[in-house]
Amino acid sequence: RQGAGKRAKSGRLAGSGFISDALDRLPGVRVEHIGGLPYVAGRRGCGLRMFLDGLPLFFYDVDDMLPQEIEVIEVFLAERTPAQFGGIKNRCGSVVMWSRRKARRGPGREG
Repeated sequence: RQGAGKRAKSGRLAGSGFISDALDRLPGVRVEHIGGLPYVAGRRGCGLRMFLDGLPLFFYDVDDMLPQEIEVIEVFLAERTPAQFGGIKNRCGSVVMWSRRKARRGPGREG
């Protein structure tokens, strides 16, 4: 949606057992499991901010979602992060996931 990030579309996600598996295969992203939960890090090893349908996720296990529920994953590393996902204040970057449900509805439409 934003154009400056790395993308994984639903076809690439389908073969993944978990969202963290799909993220770990993206360039510039590293996933470690700490205490049984996935920790998603960027190039510098710092944690990437997580978003679902444009909303921030805090203390959320991305593996609670199924890969087939996600239409697109976008990864923005450090300085390429759009303002609405942290912009230049976000030193590590962001992972933005767009659900199939949101993608079908379109931005700004409820239902």
